Amino acid sequence: MKNYFTKSIISRALLILISLIIIIVSCSKPALDYRELIDRGEFSQAQEVISNLHDQSTNLLPEEILALQFESERLDRIKVDFTKTEEETYSYIRQYIPDATAEDFQKWEASQALEWRMIDGEKRYFNRAGRNLFRIDAGARKIWQEHHSSTDEAAGSGQAQGIDVHNAEIIAAIKENGPGFIKPVRLRIKQAIEVNADTVPPGEIIRCWIPYPRYLAQRQIDIGLLSTDPIDHILAKPDQLQRTIYFEKPAIGGENTRFEVEYEYTSFGSWTEIDPVKVTKVSRKSLQNYLRERPPHIVFTPELQAISQEVVAGETNPYLIAKKLFKWVDDNIPW
Repeated sequence: MKNYFTKSIISRALLILISLIIIIVSCSKPALDYRELIDRGEFSQAQEVISNLHDQSTNLLPEEILALQFESERLDRIKVDFTKTEEETYSYIRQYIPDATAEDFQKWEASQALEWRMIDGEKRYFNRAGRNLFRIDAGARKIWQEHHSSTDEAAGSGQAQGIDVHNAEIIAAIKENGPGFIKPVRLRIKQAIEVNADTVPPGEIIRCWIPYPRYLAQRQIDIGLLSTDPIDHILAKPDQLQRTIYFEKPAIGGENTRFEVEYEYTSFGSWTEIDPVKVTKVSRKSLQNYLRERPPHIVFTPELQAISQEVVAGETNPYLIAKKLFKWVDDNIPW
């Protein structure tokens, strides 16, 4: 009997010891990095890791908590924006390029002119990837213009609406006569935002901000509000750098909710020729508010810093540095 109890105690002790070892080993395993999961397209697993970090970590700083919440929200929004299948996207494109081959699609995807990403094991395309191809890729844009030569939908609308000619006239006039604000144009703008029916539960208030112009001496004047829907609104003060007009409406079941504003203003053209030799450096401290990181939206990642160093390539003139960076963005970032 004594041997039986001794063996039982030893067995239980070994079982407890093994359990502790398993727990310790499990706890010592490094947690999955949600950023790596996102890069692999494993959104759901990444959000699970983010949720666990948020719920289980008691020593996170407020900005770290905000960053985790932002990342999870960002993934949700990407899922909403990327819902098109390959069949749907290819079918749209072949309306205008019927003989598009598999190699064509591979080329557009490789150049990122055709926007897609892997999400939880599925290849999904941006909701407007098909249409956007005809905006981003030069060859596809030319085909779109041929199909829509007499409409405002032609890509490169600056040329279609005479804006390129207008800008060239401003540059030529200033080169001949010197700097100034010239060739005023009266513009009438109508902007509208429509929320689909039942997107918001009936009775809840939908709040909407739409951009509205502000007065700029000699450049943007005689701003006039023509109409709004709804009539009640709040217009930001003229000195607001990002001026908006604010509306709100209750959601009505089964009906779209529309917000609309129409206004006019007079715009003057101007152009300044810059001589890089005359550009001098300014104190970085004086620009710190505009150059600093603002997580989670503005972060100087190692990848971004590497691109910057590659693009600048030893250039020291501040104007030429800015010009190189601008050109890289213009060449590589469609929007």
